[in-house]
Amino acid sequence: MRPAVGSVSRRQRKTDKNGNPRLSLQFSGERVTFGIKTKGGVPDMIRLALVEDDELYRSQLREYIDKYSAVSGEKFTVAEFSDGDEIALGYKAVYDIILMDIEMKFMDGMMAAEEIRKVDTEVIIIFITNSPQYAIKGYAVDALDYVLKPVSYYAFSQRLGRAVERVARRARHFLQINAHGTAHKLDTSAIYGSRTAGMTWSFTRRKGR
Repeated sequence: MRPAVGSVSRRQRKTDKNGNPRLSLQFSGERVTFGIKTKGGVPDMIRLALVEDDELYRSQLREYIDKYSAVSGEKFTVAEFSDGDEIALGYKAVYDIILMDIEMKFMDGMMAAEEIRKVDTEVIIIFITNSPQYAIKGYAVDALDYVLKPVSYYAFSQRLGRAVERVARRARHFLQINAHGTAHKLDTSAIYGSRTAGMTWSFTRRKGR
């Protein structure tokens, strides 16, 4: 049986700012955008979040990121946060890598990571800390690694390089659906069927994925 087509009043194909293909459909006044994002190899722009409450350290880490980018040729878009609550509360799964300080005033990095893991199991987390005893706890939130303060460029570049390699290994395709002002990301390998009924588009996911 062929799936129902639904009431599509307008259909538009275009690409986003990174060249990813997007399909916009107009369902009787309701606009739904489908963005197909490819994650095979290192993406053109690695999305990185830097969470550090110390302004001097944050500035230093930003310089390290810029230096690593210049040396490696990798390109980053960096979002900065001055406390764990700024990134964890209302978190959106849009980052590839998060550099997270552990000791912060309002919400420490471990608690922020726990909140993030509730909605994003794939983002790569690297902790930045004064003490290795805090970093060991990072395994509970599947952190990739940690860097001890004071942070040297060599140690930082080694950890960031590992994270970039892991991003490259994730050769997956994601379908990003923007509807009602909220972005939803689906791994296309976990979808084996879809159908429309009026203004509702349903995706069937594989069991356990």
